[in-house]
Amino acid sequence: MTNAAIGRSADSPKIRTVTNPITGLREKKYPVMIDEASGHAFSDPQIVSLEISSKCNLHCIMCGFHSIHKKDPQPGQHISKELFRRAIPFIEKAELVPLCGGGEPLLNFRLPKMVRKITDIGVSTAITTNGILLNADRIKEVVDAGLTYIEISVDGTSSFEKIRGVPFEKLENNLKRLAGYKKKNKKRTPIIDLSYTAMRDTLVELDDIVKFGAEIGAREIRVQPLQICFTELIDQNIYHDRERTIRYLKKAKEKAESLDVKLIVRRLSFLNDERYGDDKEFNQYLKKYNCLEPFNSITILADGRIQVCCAGITLTKSLNDHCPEEMWNSDEIKRLRLELIKGEFRQRCKSCNLIHGSPENQVIMQDKVTLLGLLRMERKALLLYREHLKKKGLVKGNLDALKRLYGDLAGGMK
Repeated sequence: MTNAAIGRSADSPKIRTVTNPITGLREKKYPVMIDEASGHAFSDPQIVSLEISSKCNLHCIMCGFHSIHKKDPQPGQHISKELFRRAIPFIEKAELVPLCGGGEPLLNFRLPKMVRKITDIGVSTAITTNGILLNADRIKEVVDAGLTYIEISVDGTSSFEKIRGVPFEKLENNLKRLAGYKKKNKKRTPIIDLSYTAMRDTLVELDDIVKFGAEIGAREIRVQPLQICFTELIDQNIYHDRERTIRYLKKAKEKAESLDVKLIVRRLSFLNDERYGDDKEFNQYLKKYNCLEPFNSITILADGRIQVCCAGITLTKSLNDHCPEEMWNSDEIKRLRLELIKGEFRQRCKSCNLIHGSPENQVIMQDKVTLLGLLRMERKALLLYREHLKKKGLVKGNLDALKRLYGDLAGGMK
């Protein structure tokens, strides 16, 4: 082994073990250690996400992977046993392993076995799910396997079926069943969190979601703005009416406080950024490096590719062909770290709404067909499109600035 993290060396940070007061589990903790001259990481990725399935059972309107609006849908796949095995060196050094990505993890029947394996290693696990497949058998399997955290996506109550294609009552019954199973069997885990994508028309329902979270014993409600992937949703940009958005968010926060549920608003440029909640250490690194993900986390996609940020920057090398040591301190990722440390943002980072929240950066992030079509427009057509956005209150600035924005986005997709 080299000193490139994953394999411990004299340069590696010392791990401390603490007891999580919520879960009662012993968890590993260690600092992020980066050579700021070279971009080399002496610390290992603390968060190692495994996309155990890129398939999904729903076609939610806003999803960049499986939406009914997506023009080039992909069938998806489950992670292979061999790829899971190759990820073990990453997993052994991690603090947390989320078993999710662009698909629905409950579709993978091997989920409980993977949770059990990682739990036996001594690492916490998590999934993000739409919750529709949480029947009695599935609940028993994942809870008994030792799942630590479960985050359920709930984007509305009365609008839930319009967004996700299934009645809210189905999810409601499943989550009440989950909470009941935990209580009956005196299980502290999985910790239940709710994830809410803020859209203009559904902000009025955030209060109801907070109330529902309290009823099922949720720890947190995590709110983040819609990333608009498709022109059909362009009017749902919550930046469209700043004052209205702030009013609803503040009202929901007050409701959450009264019900003893934490509400965290993430990835917004016009409110206090609570991206990592109360984790002062993470927020410290975030401020120092402009973005934290390439410094402390990776995502292993179902096909073996390594994604180093949630905006989709992916390494050219695959875990199918290269060992973890090579991936974590490859020239590619070190170059990205150096850029972020210096604040010299590459094309995709310039339009990242986590770093640069703005009305423009919420619009058309993943619909490549629409985006590339815009780039091929004549000046007159582009001007008309700009006027459309301007009327919606989504774009400020001149035409050249808009052109540069779309040029940057397209370049980041190459």
